[in-house]
Parts: sequence; structure tokens; C-alpha cells
Amino acid sequence: MKSLRPGTMTGKKNCTTPDGIVIVLQNGTVWINHRLSVKSPCNLDLRQFPFDVQSCILILESYSHNAEEV
Repeated sequence: MKSLRPGTMTGKKNCTTPDGIVIVLQNGTVWINHRLSVKSPCNLDLRQFPFDVQSCILILESYSHNAEEV
């Protein structure tokens, strides 16, 4: 099993937004979480609703890791 190792970030970062939280664990691990809302286009065909199935594609990218690492 592979595990993702986050890149090292240097410098000060503002983590005091209303939608963010910082958790420091007893072992020294620091988790920084930010809530993110995304609006993305998705064409829906509702002619067979409620017996339909819809699929939308959402592509997420990492600035510090390539596709094999994520």
C-alpha cells in the first residue's frame, strides 16, 4: 500500500479563516483542513427522473504531487 507524503511548505501561512481548522496531534502531526465549495457545470438529462442515473466528472489536481503519487 502506498501512502501520500505531503510536500514541505515553508513560510508563514494564514490558517485562521472561518472555514479552516488546524489540529496538532500528540505525535507532532499537524493537520490543516479547509472547507471548499466548488461549482462545476454538469449537464443533466432529467427526462427519466426519478429512474435516471447521472454522472458528472470532477477533476482535482495537486500542486505538489503528480498523478502517480496521489
